[in-house]
Amino acid sequence: MRALALLMVIGVAACSPAPEATPAAPEPMSIPAAKALPSFDFRGLKPDTTTMADAVAAETVTRCSDSGSCEFTKYGIGDVGTGRSMVIFKDGKFDWFSVKMSPRSFEAVGRTLSSVYGAPCREDSRQLQNAFGATFSGDEVEWCFAEGHLILRRHSENDVTEGELDFFTYREPAPAKDYNSGNL
Repeated sequence: MRALALLMVIGVAACSPAPEATPAAPEPMSIPAAKALPSFDFRGLKPDTTTMADAVAAETVTRCSDSGSCEFTKYGIGDVGTGRSMVIFKDGKFDWFSVKMSPRSFEAVGRTLSSVYGAPCREDSRQLQNAFGATFSGDEVEWCFAEGHLILRRHSENDVTEGELDFFTYREPAPAKDYNSGNL
């Protein structure tokens, strides 16, 4: 009987299909590395690095307030004249700026910026309309950097009679330590 049971076990084992080999894990996909974005530098201002004191000493900015707001010393980009400007320092370091200009300066300023920073990462055009029904070209060109983005607009977001150049960092404000209904 034992012999018969042993033969049955051996026979069942011999007739059973071989266990399938565990398939090898697929090779991870090869994802090309994203092109590293360049660092931003405008007139020696480097985001989250250049201090207001350094910018004043280099005569890059003037008329600074205790709140960290200054103006550029030079009115112009390349050989194109510009209007008023605002340069903001947060926590004592350069954070963002805005420069106003004529909408007619859009192409010349764009060429100057492209000669320094290379091709823009985004170009867009949309139609703007004022309260009287007049339409304007809402051209925008953007250059992307590791620390933020530089946007040239033919017409300002707030005033179609002027163009603007803005740089904003990607830096987020510090989170609130205590939450209430006013800062949720």
